[in-house]
Amino acid sequence: MKSWWSRRRARRHLAIVRARQALADLPDIDWHNPESEGKARQKLHDVAAAIDDALRAVRASSDEARALKYAQAWITAWLRGWEDPNLIPSTHAASMYQRLVDAMHTASLRLEPGGHPDPPPDRDEPPTTSLEHR
Repeated sequence: MKSWWSRRRARRHLAIVRARQALADLPDIDWHNPESEGKARQKLHDVAAAIDDALRAVRASSDEARALKYAQAWITAWLRGWEDPNLIPSTHAASMYQRLVDAMHTASLRLEPGGHPDPPPDRDEPPTTSLEHR
């Protein structure tokens, strides 16, 4: 009979594998087809659910949790922006979706065993070092 800890480790591993697979399997979107957009939106909600499940299974301070929170922030922002044309104009949706796909690919790589602990710096993010230290 397996111990409680080994069952917990197995559940955590399975949740991480499911989240990693979901992040790596984002759909292509035909931006001129509302049905394609609807399917993609549902898939993104499913990915967000897989991330939530995995976040409940991992330790809050782990590398996996950081990668999952990174992915969760991207997906949450994307879904909110997609529903509000003032946040993501339709003319920019395709390029911004590609950035989401790239970020999810990065997150899925970070969830692999031996993955990178921190995401690469985003070219749109301000530098984190203060000017005083230069």
